[in-house]
Amino acid sequence: MTINWSRVRLWLPVGLAAVATLWFLWSVSMPGGHFTATISSLYLWMLVLVVAFGIGLSALLDLPPPRWRTVVRLWPLALVPLLAALALGGSGPVERLMFHLHRPALEALAAEQPRRAERQVGIYPVTGTSRDQHCALIDVDGAGGLFASTGFAHCPGERPKDATGDGYYYVPIDGPWYQFTFRW
Repeated sequence: MTINWSRVRLWLPVGLAAVATLWFLWSVSMPGGHFTATISSLYLWMLVLVVAFGIGLSALLDLPPPRWRTVVRLWPLALVPLLAALALGGSGPVERLMFHLHRPALEALAAEQPRRAERQVGIYPVTGTSRDQHCALIDVDGAGGLFASTGFAHCPGERPKDATGDGYYYVPIDGPWYQFTFRW
């Protein structure tokens, strides 16, 4: 069996784009986004675009005349922008889906006494739980960037107040659940 390298090189950017899409969607599924993973996925997307452009251009130059009739063979390269659109458009729904899949475990964690113990709750690396106002706070490691920490807040009594001088900001997720950001 011989390998058709012209087909392989057309599918290479599609495979790289699929990896970049999955990496990006995972990075934004963390509350506040996973800073390092998001930046590295953007670099991976730049690599994907350079490789796709280079392969597409070289494939166009290698096509026999008339070129316009055989451009249809380059259809796999059309999947690259579709995967980019999926990554950008799917980031919000993926974040909500990941939260809802992990919600029972997060509710059990919010009901526990506050403690500083690292553990893994599905995709979320939790560094500990604490209490603030009337909320149970679940800190997620690596999320939020360089100058903030983020996580989930379970506030069943009332909506928490933003930045009352303590540096906490809240964004509603669903029902008594909020995403919190602490900026210092």
